[in-house]
Amino acid sequence: MAGVGLVVGGWIAKAVIANILSRVRSLLHDNFSLQKDTEKMLNDLEVALPRIEAVIEAAERRSIESSALSTWLQQLKDAVSHAGDVVDDFEAKTIKDQVESKSKVSANSTVKALKALVFSDSELKKLKHAVRRLENVSARVDSFIELIRLNDDDTVGRIGHSLHSETSSLLGDTKVIGRDEEISLILDIILGYRYHLPRTSEHARPDDQPKFGQRGTLFDKLRKIFLTGTAESSKSSDKAKLEELEARKKGNKIEEEDPSKDCIEIGEYEPNQKGQTERLDYNSSDVHETSGSSQNLGILPIVGINGVGKTTVAQAVFNNKRVKMCFDLTAWVYVSDNISGKQIIQRIIMSLEPWSGLTDDALDLDNLQHKLIGIIRSKRLFLVLDGVSDDIIIVWSQLRSILRCSGPQSMVLVTTQKYSIANLLGTMGPITLNTLEQTDFRYLFNHLVFDDCFYHHYEVHLFESICGKIADKFHGLPLAAKTVAPLLRANRNMEYWENVLGSDWWNISDHGLGINVLPALGIGCLYPALRQCLLFCSIFPRNYVFEKERVVQMWVAHGFIQSSDRRDIVPENVAKNWFDELVDRSFLQPTVWQGRYVMHDLIREFSAAVSSNEYYVFHRNSKVLPQFANHISVDNDNFDLQWGHYDHKRLQTLMFFGHHRVDKNYGTLGSIVLDLRGCIIEKLPKNMNNLINLRHLYADSQTTALIYAVGQLTKLQELQEFRVRLEDGYKINELRDMKDLRKLYITNLEKVSSWQEATDAKLVEKKSLDYLQLKWVYQVPESRSTSQLNKDILDGLHPHFQLKRLKILNYMGIDFPYWVQRLTDLVAVNIINCRWLSVLPPLGELPRLKKLSLFGLSSITHINDQVYGTNDVIFPYLEELHFSELFSWEQWSEAEYKLLIPHLRKLGINACSKLSLLPIETLSSSVKELHLSSCTSYISMLPAYLKRLTSLTKLSIQDCSATLLIPCHSLTLLEHLQLESCFDVHFEGGMQYFTKLKKLEVHRCFDVTQNIYEQTSLVERYSLMGGLQSLIHLVIDDRFMYYRYYHMLNTLCSIRTMKFCAFDLSEFTTEDEEWLQQLQSLQEIQFASCRNLLRLPSNLNNMCNLKKVVLNDCCKLQSLPLNGLPDNLKEFHVSGGSEVLEQQCQKTDGDEWQKISHVPYVRINGRTIQMISHDLGS
Repeated sequence: MAGVGLVVGGWIAKAVIANILSRVRSLLHDNFSLQKDTEKMLNDLEVALPRIEAVIEAAERRSIESSALSTWLQQLKDAVSHAGDVVDDFEAKTIKDQVESKSKVSANSTVKALKALVFSDSELKKLKHAVRRLENVSARVDSFIELIRLNDDDTVGRIGHSLHSETSSLLGDTKVIGRDEEISLILDIILGYRYHLPRTSEHARPDDQPKFGQRGTLFDKLRKIFLTGTAESSKSSDKAKLEELEARKKGNKIEEEDPSKDCIEIGEYEPNQKGQTERLDYNSSDVHETSGSSQNLGILPIVGINGVGKTTVAQAVFNNKRVKMCFDLTAWVYVSDNISGKQIIQRIIMSLEPWSGLTDDALDLDNLQHKLIGIIRSKRLFLVLDGVSDDIIIVWSQLRSILRCSGPQSMVLVTTQKYSIANLLGTMGPITLNTLEQTDFRYLFNHLVFDDCFYHHYEVHLFESICGKIADKFHGLPLAAKTVAPLLRANRNMEYWENVLGSDWWNISDHGLGINVLPALGIGCLYPALRQCLLFCSIFPRNYVFEKERVVQMWVAHGFIQSSDRRDIVPENVAKNWFDELVDRSFLQPTVWQGRYVMHDLIREFSAAVSSNEYYVFHRNSKVLPQFANHISVDNDNFDLQWGHYDHKRLQTLMFFGHHRVDKNYGTLGSIVLDLRGCIIEKLPKNMNNLINLRHLYADSQTTALIYAVGQLTKLQELQEFRVRLEDGYKINELRDMKDLRKLYITNLEKVSSWQEATDAKLVEKKSLDYLQLKWVYQVPESRSTSQLNKDILDGLHPHFQLKRLKILNYMGIDFPYWVQRLTDLVAVNIINCRWLSVLPPLGELPRLKKLSLFGLSSITHINDQVYGTNDVIFPYLEELHFSELFSWEQWSEAEYKLLIPHLRKLGINACSKLSLLPIETLSSSVKELHLSSCTSYISMLPAYLKRLTSLTKLSIQDCSATLLIPCHSLTLLEHLQLESCFDVHFEGGMQYFTKLKKLEVHRCFDVTQNIYEQTSLVERYSLMGGLQSLIHLVIDDRFMYYRYYHMLNTLCSIRTMKFCAFDLSEFTTEDEEWLQQLQSLQEIQFASCRNLLRLPSNLNNMCNLKKVVLNDCCKLQSLPLNGLPDNLKEFHVSGGSEVLEQQCQKTDGDEWQKISHVPYVRINGRTIQMISHDLGS
């Protein structure tokens, strides 16, 4: 119904109204003249709150059709919004008066001045009117209570019923369309013709996990980017690419991203583990035998949203003749909600032995278990568990133990909506079922709508045309087709069909068409608060990649997360859990970028529909800004937003996507969230500081630094840059009253003149401050007094002791003030370019520190007991430690009789050329990643330490001019080895120990392969390299090719990605091409910085599994192979290379275009030349 879009969520509405009432009482506390009559209205409102909550929740849950209820809900929402705006205005006036009083009166008279704050009669009457309006609307709630009761027994519609009805193994008459690949793959897996990838272990590193499925796990737009991207490449982008991406706001849109670029690792976001890590690329090269002891029982999950066809696919597999032949027993069980362990076992037995006639009380649980074990023991079982939900968690352990009694190669096929269930149950990664391709869906829809009789209709061609247009609006959701098709088939009336086509939103039943698709998506099944959070995400434009952290911030800022009196319940943590739940249910889709997600087109459009324009994306074609829009985004370049009669003060969110020039006065808005990242800002309006309700301002540092008197934005939670200046409105004391800040970046601290001025920022009072960055503009100290002044200023910027992350840049003091070592809650510390700092505090005593980075500290000579402190365990929880450009550092001392960094996982030492002593005896051996560069001075100590690193998974060594000895027998868990510019490398014991190595990068290493080649016989060489059976990614240079060292890799069939880097060779020989031809699993080939290369391998067209070709900086390459490229190639990229080749590959007049015209995605020098989305997922 229309009204559902006007609902803000039952308990949310109750919480919002209760919050308004509490604030009104506080404001009227000293205004006795208004208390008497207003108090009665407030009391009546509080009494009505439970009934309001009941009506809203029932309206959302049951989709009641009532225009009167819809109107009342809108009136209620308007009254709540108006009252909130009035209360905000009152509180804003209070804050402003307080700030002004502090600047005008002495400290002794401040309290007196605050007591004198009063409101005018007109202002108080305005407040009273807002309360009366809210009370009048709420008073009419009783008229809808009876309507709710009468509808209690109604069904929620055809789709809602079908979603929760019991399924069976019978496929029915409906043809299975568009699922051939998925069904074929599942059959191959369960029949044992090929093994599926093992599911990711709990302790696996995120950058080793596949990301998405072949059939478009996310959706068409994601295929355009992520078709062949690999997890490893997602970690390799350099800082310049990150800065470029962040600088281009529009670049967050998928259409604008360059799939050839390596994916970006975003800041300090936690790696995503919801769905993203389990989505697999189902090409033949991805198939590996499961690890372990080849368990008898394999469990394959199928994951997808409601109505996408999981049950249909499972039915097709279950009824396949080969399945019936290969398995001794087959059973189908629908796992309903609230099912018990006894019921599941009972249903399995009934499916296996339908003649048994078991009743609920026939046997107790113990007898049922023994009966099932007796039936399945030593027999190959195929079991389908359909519709599995969270309730399975309680009984799964016991059920799995029973099912393991079945015979070898037994299989369980599980269908579920949630990745958490797939991760819990599966012994292998899930198959993600996405919506159907447009062509397949149209075929299915036509099959359901038109029968043989219909095809004899004289206007059937007109009906077919309309039918195709209707089908496109369903975005490939099969259940929607099965629900709507009977309506069209039963009403063979052109006018009816045109009304269906012209309907704005099919989930709104006021059109009288009887269509209700919303429950099919499961949105209606979400509890109100979570549904509200999902609806909010529809404010982002189509295909926009948004950040989890910022969405969470917005939810909290808008009050979607109910506050709690418990101190251990943090709203942000609750919001993060809710976000993860939406990801788990497939409403939000993860991308290969950490912490970034997208919203499926179908989910987004339904969310926009039910929000009734509360969340509105303003396009160039939009004419009128909806009156009820509270959250607005502008999705156009250089577009002037026409406000019309819109009330600015009701606006809570304003976001710009695209490039805009800001020359408007945004200081009059009532925004809580303002996103200006897509704007070109030369000068900000001076009254931007009037946005006193603003909690989140997303803008670049240059923009935030321009805000005059930013200190008046007292509710702001992040300040991207506060740039200290000498003039009023920009001095550091502007920070004094900003007590809600969580992230703060202060620059130009050299403009602060004294300790006293620094203390005026009152950082020590900011209890919510989580991240603090302090930066000076680097200068060579004129004298020791300059160094002392720096220390005094830093001392005056003492933050609250609860600070979690600290970053200090260009500090010119010799040592730190005492408070640095007293911040016991610190989890991350970065000290950068503090070149005069010669004494470090005892950071080893910080009990919660997890990340420490020291960069550019050129006066530090020793890391010893002074840094370690006096505790027995040094850096007790430190996990990541990075040293870079400590040019004077000579010794890293042992920690005698102490435990040194016991939980260290990542260690990096870069450009510390004088370092000669490492604590190899006491330094933790738990390191999993080791990165070293310019390590010649201590390379002789490295082998002894490497022998202790038996858990090492990644080793990177660069710029080593001495002999490097790698003890291979100790590094059996190594997965990624990078050697660059290493003069002489010896593999002690041979590389056959590297059985888990997935990525090998070797370039500019003169003797690394020569040593292998010369030290062993031909047979031994094959044996040495033959251990690399897990190798997936290979990066090599011309030396590897020139000496034909690739012959040692002939036995490898697992390589998926090959990158030729820094080639001086001009062409590939016949022998080279023959070797490439043997790599049948190769999916992606890259040529980077091959500046003398004149010709590509002539046989690329014969590499049948090749999906992606990338040419980067190949400046002499002027043409493509004469025989062209493979027919099934999906992506072709050229950048930074030959202008001739770029011109030859143009779509309009390029001579080489015919060789790549069949490729769905073609990108030349940063521009997308061709994009055929339908073919990208095939």
